[in-house]
Amino acid sequence: MSHQVFVLKERIYFTHCYIIIREALTPLEVTITPNEANPLEISDGDGITLRCAATSNISISSLSWTTASGRVVTGVAATSNVRLLSISPASPADTDVYVCSAIDFQGRNASDSIEIIVTSK
Repeated sequence: MSHQVFVLKERIYFTHCYIIIREALTPLEVTITPNEANPLEISDGDGITLRCAATSNISISSLSWTTASGRVVTGVAATSNVRLLSISPASPADTDVYVCSAIDFQGRNASDSIEIIVTSK
């Protein structure tokens, strides 16, 4: 804390008073569920919903889904730090590594990935 003080006609005046509070940054973390198996196998015609959650004590500025092959996939925003991605009905063309990436307002980034393999029935 810093401040300036001066006395004028026996009165004390504070011209500036600053209090700086620094909160420790927690790591930006991204988690995809379900994550019991990686790769995750599903059958042709079945469906799956992937949930991506980003956690940080800094607000998340971007949270998005892509695939390792470069496709941009549209996830539905459940909250500002959660995106859901539904693949239904799944086909062998949906076989790919799905990546969820987050960026917070400090510019830090993190990601998680899961490989989905769609097998023919």
